[in-house]
Amino acid sequence: MSTNQAVIRVSQIASFLGGTDSAIGLLSNSENWISEPAPLSEPRPSTVTYMTAHSTTSAESPEYSSFDRMLLIADNRLHDRLSATSLPPTTTVVFSPRPRFDFIRVVREFFAPRLPEPALSPQAVIDNDTRIADDVFIGPLCSVSKGVIIESGCVIHAGVHIYPQVRIGRNVTIHSGVIIGSEGFGYERSDEGELIRFPHLGSVTIGDNVEIGANTCVDRGALGDTVIGNGVRIDNLVHVGHNVRLAANVAVAANAMLGGILDWTEHDYTRRNRDWSRSVRRVRFTGHQERPCELHGGRCARPAN
Repeated sequence: MSTNQAVIRVSQIASFLGGTDSAIGLLSNSENWISEPAPLSEPRPSTVTYMTAHSTTSAESPEYSSFDRMLLIADNRLHDRLSATSLPPTTTVVFSPRPRFDFIRVVREFFAPRLPEPALSPQAVIDNDTRIADDVFIGPLCSVSKGVIIESGCVIHAGVHIYPQVRIGRNVTIHSGVIIGSEGFGYERSDEGELIRFPHLGSVTIGDNVEIGANTCVDRGALGDTVIGNGVRIDNLVHVGHNVRLAANVAVAANAMLGGILDWTEHDYTRRNRDWSRSVRRVRFTGHQERPCELHGGRCARPAN
């Protein structure tokens, strides 16, 4: 990522995107300055925004008359439509097959906030028997227990609690309030009906380039580890049960509850519950899926038999 300049010329952003061939207004506006990103619904001078083919605001809407000194990253399919409209002459349009993705690229390259400088807060409680890379940030009111390993480039925000023996890979971001490595919910009843806890002797292994949202809980494994693969994105308020395995680049939305002994491989969703097993290719799994179900198109279509 770049140095996150406060202002950047339109020509530099267009060149970064490589979308100069079919651009509108680039030649006359190449020296205009862009200072920040903005939503399409709130156009203002010196900002960059994006427009998909499905955007609710059309190019004929009155708002476009206020697009003064802006850079618009627009869907390729809108080229003819935007070329025929009366956009302000100070507006620059760069076309893209994936405008939202390219907008993200621009924001990350030029406008994203800097990461915290490496530091271990004096208000954090860190066991002496840990291995933490020199360039890690750990915020105030965190606790890091015995045997924890945290690799290079990690950012651990305030109030995170990491239980013993957890292993965290490189460039992981963990947001405030996360708990990693607490015991899972596993019991057997005695002959007298008393609930006896199953010993949780495993831990949690987190891969590289993972992001875990605020107030998420990741349980430690029972006899093996709970595993979060490389590139996984977990939203806020997610529960990841014991021995769940999320493979590379899985995304989990807020309020999802992933029960124990669940294997979620790349582009697969697999849930095992006693004798029941179902795998569906390329789905999205979001919150409030609390019972075994067959997933079709990302939704729980019906309970599994």
